[in-house]
Amino acid sequence: MSFEATIKKWGNSYAIIVPKEFAVARHLQENERIFVTVAKPFDQEAFFKKVKPLKMKMTTQQLKDMARAGWG
Repeated sequence: MSFEATIKKWGNSYAIIVPKEFAVARHLQENERIFVTVAKPFDQEAFFKKVKPLKMKMTTQQLKDMARAGWG
């Protein structure tokens, strides 16, 4: 189970708010220690702008034949 959150400034630190539905579903209580995994949303457009087009030295038919043969 995951949720989306926005980082907010809280004093000299940053904080996220855990939605009540998430806390209830996970039986979380005040002052309980938890582990958080952080992942930024994947920006597909920016990624593919950085990736240079591949220069294939095989024809489409050769690639299909190789795939059918189990990658040779």
